[in-house]
Order: sequence, then structure tokens, then C-alpha cells
Amino acid sequence: MPVGAGVARMLASLVRWHAATTGYRCPGCGHEFMISVWADFVSPHILTTKDVKCPRCGRREWMEALVRESS
Repeated sequence: MPVGAGVARMLASLVRWHAATTGYRCPGCGHEFMISVWADFVSPHILTTKDVKCPRCGRREWMEALVRESS
């Protein structure tokens, strides 16, 4: 397998894991939500915040990441 393909597979796996284990809380309405793998990949982020849109109130803002607890 070419090196580029291996790197792409590792990146895809990392983004899938992050989307499955991370949620966000809207500072406006308090709604906690998850985002899709695609949204996780393309949304800008800085350290523990990500620029996402709340599905309940529609507010787009830099929101803190919430780590989901294992069940």
C-alpha cells in the first residue's frame, strides 16, 4: 500500500473515532449534540473548541468539546 493511502486511512479512522466520542454543548440554548464525521472533518477547530452549528437553535459558534463517557 502506498504511504499516502496509509496516511489517509489513519486520518479517516481518527476522524471517525473523534466524531463518535465527542459532543458539543450550545452556549445559547444548552443543547448537547453530536456532529457527523464529515462535519467533524471540515469544521475549523482550535485546541478543544470547534466552530459548529447547533441543530436546535441554529447558533453557529466556537463550542467546547465534551468527551462522552464510556458505557
